[in-house]
Amino acid sequence: MDPKYNQRYAKGAKYARRRRNKKIALIIAGIGTVGVTALSIIAFLGRVSGNFTIRVDPRQSDGQIALSLLPVASEEKSILKANGLNSAVPTAADDVYNYCSEFFDGDVERDVNGDPVKNNEGHFTPTGDHLTGENSLHGKMTSNGEDVAVDRAIVYTFYLKNKAFKEISYNMDMALTYYHEPTNKATQPSDYLRVMVFENEVTDVTSPASTTHDFTVYGAANTSSWNTKAGYESDPSYDDRRECISQFYNPQLNPTKYKYRDPSLESVPALRGYCEPFITSDRELFSKKFIPLPTSGIMRYTVVCWLEGYDPDCYGTPPQGVELAFGINFTVN
Repeated sequence: MDPKYNQRYAKGAKYARRRRNKKIALIIAGIGTVGVTALSIIAFLGRVSGNFTIRVDPRQSDGQIALSLLPVASEEKSILKANGLNSAVPTAADDVYNYCSEFFDGDVERDVNGDPVKNNEGHFTPTGDHLTGENSLHGKMTSNGEDVAVDRAIVYTFYLKNKAFKEISYNMDMALTYYHEPTNKATQPSDYLRVMVFENEVTDVTSPASTTHDFTVYGAANTSSWNTKAGYESDPSYDDRRECISQFYNPQLNPTKYKYRDPSLESVPALRGYCEPFITSDRELFSKKFIPLPTSGIMRYTVVCWLEGYDPDCYGTPPQGVELAFGINFTVN
């Protein structure tokens, strides 16, 4: 990576010592490499542990909103913490989205370990219950001739309730509360991080199914000046840094064959587009203001975080010693 993109992390090691008490959501330590042709990258395995924190700011909410794991009959809290992953590998947005879509009708049947069980058609079977808590995407990879259990995405569902006797509007802010740069010379994982946020109002607490599944995908802007199709055809010098949500032709790997980036090649229609850019790629991810939520209104959120394997920055030497922590904060306006 160009040295200028490492400057913002120049004090990473010193900063890590000062922030050691922060909740760690993602720790990546390269312990092996596996070639993944489909993603045109060298994937890495790593340790991942700690917590992903969702918080209502009591100084600004004044008891008007609360968090819970279920829309009804659930303890209301001001802080929720999700477990991190045990091992992480880059994956593709279509795999993540297709997995999340299995929960669109609510919770699903599970085995004795609490893991979702697929039916004979290869899908999960809805139970009629509301989706709750952590349902991260797992898998297996072969490393050094052995099958290794890996985690592909953090998937966490929770609910926000309006406790006030009036409509309220509120802000949702997400940030990297902690980041420690790679200890080796490698691409910053934050450059190919993706955050997908599903947000829908619960209109019927007796039914977990929703008629809408609105979501937004956030990602860092490209660190390389690769054109979109329209830009290339009209002006080859046009510098478009928007990041595709997922797969597209990669000019860096084959500049003769691939002349531009094209998100329309994505197999899932809902993902044929661009990410909303992170506010700052090294710290603030997004800030969103929501329209008024009525009295007793409930919003369901599913937050998904993964490392995008089709991102052009996801290549080369596996990063080592990387640590990330995610945090979401809600405040009432």
